[in-house]
Amino acid sequence: MRAEFEYGEPDVLRVVADLEAATARPADQQDDTGWTSCGSRGLARRDRTPSGRIRRVPRLRRAVILAVLALIAGGLAALAVADPFHLRYARWFTAGFVLLALLLATATFAVVARRGLARVLVLALGAVAVLGWVALVGLASQLTVANHTVSQVADGGRRLVVVEGAPAAIDPIYAVVLQAGSGPFEQETVIYQGVEQAPAPAGVRFVDSDTVEVRTSGGCLYRSEVEALTLAVDPVHRPLRADGC
Repeated sequence: MRAEFEYGEPDVLRVVADLEAATARPADQQDDTGWTSCGSRGLARRDRTPSGRIRRVPRLRRAVILAVLALIAGGLAALAVADPFHLRYARWFTAGFVLLALLLATATFAVVARRGLARVLVLALGAVAVLGWVALVGLASQLTVANHTVSQVADGGRRLVVVEGAPAAIDPIYAVVLQAGSGPFEQETVIYQGVEQAPAPAGVRFVDSDTVEVRTSGGCLYRSEVEALTLAVDPVHRPLRADGC
């Protein structure tokens, strides 16, 4: 019995020494098997994330940010189309926001697409959409008719302006618009829209802070209420005959 104990004693001592060495290992040290020592709490498996997945997280985050920005630009473009504040240059805001939305959408899909043919195809389609929109806006701007100011009456920061259109017709068309402010956020709304062969309005005036009046050469009198903030007009007068009210 004594001999058997002495024969097994070195193995016991070696096991104890190995356990002491494992316990003394730093908490964040990893051995060759992929396990990380945690002091007296034992061993824990380290989460091995593939390097491709680590790179994918920032890419998806960029795609989400670009997509959100594209949605915001699209929402602003829709707001410019609705034009609740009657901005004089609303069409240019619409054109700019649509262009920005197209660029952001193209960038979003380019980030999501893997490198190679898919990304090239996304960029090509985005370029076609952007160039097509720019060409459409340029063509529309060439077709826009410029108005000529005939007369105007000012009241503080607001102006009643009689304008003469220049369509492809023998007789010009006259209109009365209300303008407010200046710069890119200048507001403009129609008060009176005449017909061909109708003469220019004989007079326009501000009745009070919320009411404007248009008087034609035929003796017709048109009054409209104006909302101060949005410049909404009620009603907008559009006579159908040149010789009647």
